[in-house]
Amino acid sequence: MKRFLCYLFICLNSYCAIAQQVINSSLSKAEFDISNIGRRTHGTITGMYGDVFIDTLQLSQSYINAHLDIKNLSTQNEKRDTHLKNEDFFDIENYPSMHFKSSQISIENKRLFAIGTLTIKSISKTIKVPLLFKNNILTGQFEINRKDYHVHNSSFLTKGIGKKVKINFYIVL
Repeated sequence: MKRFLCYLFICLNSYCAIAQQVINSSLSKAEFDISNIGRRTHGTITGMYGDVFIDTLQLSQSYINAHLDIKNLSTQNEKRDTHLKNEDFFDIENYPSMHFKSSQISIENKRLFAIGTLTIKSISKTIKVPLLFKNNILTGQFEINRKDYHVHNSSFLTKGIGKKVKINFYIVL
């Protein structure tokens, strides 16, 4: 009986590791939320691509390499979307995508985390993201200051837009 339980434990643990997998672009996305003149503005960016490797048995080998095409940004308001994509904010002509590349995946207090570099408009900052990996879906949430990445302008009309942006992502493998 002990051998059977030991064998079962080894077999079940082997399913904690996954092979390198390509991100499913049609199902993966990032959602964002920001204050806009006292109201909340929600949006989505689809067109995520890249690859992920999570091995809970050897976290040092694990990584996330994800890109988002900003041209796919939508707040369900075409005029606002056009403004966000122009040089006042994301400037997609010169910076068509944003990128996250992990440098470390770790477990802290029974929670999975990714530490890595988020690059927006050629500005790179290190962030730490709590992760949940279940059923081949990797999710996480973090917050950034959009001005740290020069996603702003100095126009009077944009003074009411919040600095902090909450981002939720869903990576389907």
